[in-house]
Amino acid sequence: MTAAAVLLAGCGGRGEERRRADAERRPTTTELERDQWRRRAQRTCDRWNDDYAHLATAELSTAADAVEHTREVEALATGIAEELREVGLPDEGREDAERLLDLSDEMAEAAGNLTRAAARRDGAAVERVTRRIERLGERINELAERLEVPACGGY
Repeated sequence: MTAAAVLLAGCGGRGEERRRADAERRPTTTELERDQWRRRAQRTCDRWNDDYAHLATAELSTAADAVEHTREVEALATGIAEELREVGLPDEGREDAERLLDLSDEMAEAAGNLTRAAARRDGAAVERVTRRIERLGERINELAERLEVPACGGY
């Protein structure tokens, strides 16, 4: 399974304009009712799914294709981490939600490492980072299930 498929199993991305707009916003520490938080997280994931679903089925025939693909994976993971942080935190399950945000940040960092490894054409590093992404995804999925939210990014 490609790293993008791992990232997209539950949630996708959004367009360049929305990414730029989000980058200009500051993260919030708003505390939300748990149901409101779940709905906002779901809407966030739905938008990501729409814009980055193509990554899960991408045909990579050249090294340049692979590098571009990993750049999109990095943009997806980074954007998801930023947007989830902006959603705020639930009043119930706050500790788990904070851990979910931390793991999302780790996923974004791993996606950046994947991009750099692909650009260097370092197959061994790509494999290591892909396994890390899969392990992070498992941990994210566990927390998301406990919080009853989608595992945004499809981890």
